[in-house]
Amino acid sequence: MKRKLVLILTLFAFNCLFKTNAQSLNHELSPSSKEKSLEAVLKDGWYPAFVFNDKPDMIQLMVQISDNKVVAMRFETGSLLDDGRSTELYNYIGGNLNIKRNENGDIIKASTRVSIVEKVTDNYLKAFDIYLKL
Repeated sequence: MKRKLVLILTLFAFNCLFKTNAQSLNHELSPSSKEKSLEAVLKDGWYPAFVFNDKPDMIQLMVQISDNKVVAMRFETGSLLDDGRSTELYNYIGGNLNIKRNENGDIIKASTRVSIVEKVTDNYLKAFDIYLKL
């Protein structure tokens, strides 16, 4: 009899815990939740952005977004750095977007870091902290 009571209480506790966790998970994933899914954050395409130079100067540029990642940077001079599709000279590291949303779920900030490393020598060349203008 004691065994049955312990088993019933254990199952009851497990059931309550499971329901609470499931409700919490459903709330976290619901579209009305403040934290929305990062899927399809920004449409693929070119966006205005800026980086800060070694000096406190701000440099404006355009960045290409593909699958929520910066895959190319085009500077005002016309020079282009991309994820390596166009050159064998360097490795393009990083680019995944960091997203900040407001309480309505709208994107208010997007940024990332891209590092450029020379392929032949593995010498670090430059890091770019990129901030999109939204």
